[in-house]
Amino acid sequence: AIVAIDDNEGKIFFSSANRKLLLVKTTGETEVHSSSGYPIGGWQIQSNRGFEVTTISFEKGDRLYLGSDGFQDQFGGPNNKKFLSKNLHGLLSEKKSLNLEAQKEFIHETHLAWKGDHEQTDDICILGVEL
Repeated sequence: AIVAIDDNEGKIFFSSANRKLLLVKTTGETEVHSSSGYPIGGWQIQSNRGFEVTTISFEKGDRLYLGSDGFQDQFGGPNNKKFLSKNLHGLLSEKKSLNLEAQKEFIHETHLAWKGDHEQTDDICILGVEL
């Protein structure tokens, strides 16, 4: 994923390969912005692969989140299922009143509780930025 932020205009320019951007507004609204369906590499012929730029408006105090697929792909919980993107987005939206450091701790504790005794499935990277 790549993001450029124009603070003067209140615009985010976003493009990525199979990743989403979550924007949590100060109003409590959330926006999930999808990327192209293509990975960086892989079997697709280069001429068929395209990455578009999405322009997103923001207000001071909004937060954006990007990350790898590691957290949502983690197996665990009572039925040994994946955590899923919608649950991660819900978690970040639900805890929007916490400062970013407290969110980091909460996300870490949630991950440990979810995976339980299971091995960690993948690397995990979550980036949160207050605009």
